[in-house]
Amino acid sequence: MKQSTLLLLVVVAGIAALFLLKKKPTEPQTGLGLTITQDSFGITYVS
Repeated sequence: MKQSTLLLLVVVAGIAALFLLKKKPTEPQTGLGLTITQDSFGITYVS
């Protein structure tokens, strides 16, 4: 893996982590107990 690609992944993960930390606990809950969140870039996270 190229170093630039790895750096990009780290930056994106950091931004996503900051966004999720700032997010209020009001995400919609699915029937499976999974939390679905969507960031400002339109990326959907399932946790």
